[in-house]
Amino acid sequence: AGPTTHSKPSDDGGDFIRSLGIDEETRALEDGDRLAASGDYEGARVAYARAWRVLRLPSVLLKLAAAEERCGRLVDALRSYGELIKLTEPGSDYTASVASDHPDVSETLKATRRHAEQKLTLLVERVGRLEVDCPHGAKVSIDGHEVPGPTDQPIWVEAGAHVIDASLGQITECVTVHCRAGTIQTITVLRGAGSQRWNPN
Repeated sequence: AGPTTHSKPSDDGGDFIRSLGIDEETRALEDGDRLAASGDYEGARVAYARAWRVLRLPSVLLKLAAAEERCGRLVDALRSYGELIKLTEPGSDYTASVASDHPDVSETLKATRRHAEQKLTLLVERVGRLEVDCPHGAKVSIDGHEVPGPTDQPIWVEAGAHVIDASLGQITECVTVHCRAGTIQTITVLRGAGSQRWNPN
């Protein structure tokens, strides 16, 4: 079975989570809080990620995103804040269940969403985006990680140098690109095979 999204406000103090009887994830959340308080944000990130796999609560995702940001994993933080916005947006399954069971917390969810939106706006200026022009059917990887496609969104990357490998049949190409924060870098690969824009997610 997949993770469960529990209908609980985003500002719970931990009592609700402990009441679920999910001991391992509860300990992971408490470990994350302890590590974050000590300044070990990488350790906190790992602990919060473990808790988030099961405890699909806005409070847990918010802590994970904050830890990712504090330890410099800006792209991961951007994605987590984006997921938090979707989780708390009006009409989502989570907000619908909360509105039914906890009508008094709608303002808290709105505040959580506004906070995530503000963070997202700031983070966008601290990372870069890559768009890849390539033939249809080409396989593309960035820094050794294959990118599924096609989609209609550019891929977020940390500012700095990135290696793009592309292949189509027997044709291969490797390009190193330097992506600046707050910019979109368009790269054309496998030009001789007939180029088509592919915006990986």
